[in-house]
Amino acid sequence: MKTAEVIAKIIKETQGVAKNKEVGFGQNKYKARTIEDVLDMIRDKCAENGLVFIPTNIKSTNWVDIRIDKNNKERKVQVCDIEAEYVITTGEDTIQGSCVGRGEDSGDKSPGKAMTYAYKNLLVQTFMLATNDTDPDLHASEENFVSDSMASKEQINQVKGMAKELTPNELVDLSQWKIDKKISPII
Repeated sequence: MKTAEVIAKIIKETQGVAKNKEVGFGQNKYKARTIEDVLDMIRDKCAENGLVFIPTNIKSTNWVDIRIDKNNKERKVQVCDIEAEYVITTGEDTIQGSCVGRGEDSGDKSPGKAMTYAYKNLLVQTFMLATNDTDPDLHASEENFVSDSMASKEQINQVKGMAKELTPNELVDLSQWKIDKKISPII
């Protein structure tokens, strides 16, 4: 089966991945979905269909950031930004994918964190793994407000239904159009 067909099949069989992990502390606490949660959702489906993701080209930028903690002490943080390219294949044909990630750590783990973040986001985008949470980027401030121009849940479900009916070629065409227009690769 062609790679895009397998991806479309898995999208139809897959639910979203909730943000179940609390990360950070104090005012910086937020919910996230882990790479383990994402892989648990799709690993078996990818294996059953012979779909693999192979990192092929990784570019990284590393630097040390100096930050001041709440006790007014200087703290060094290793920061790594990664651009990772992947071959996505069933063996019959291939699709190129790419994603970026940033990792920060006080030790030597920032490159691994950046790779994990990039790979997780590639999988989330490839398989359209929604969280069903309110998108924090919908609003300019932290205030939640309702707008008449926002889509209703029914409208969102209609769009999701239409997206599930797209053929693999239409998905690839849509992805390429978004790349050409420099639009976020999240479908």
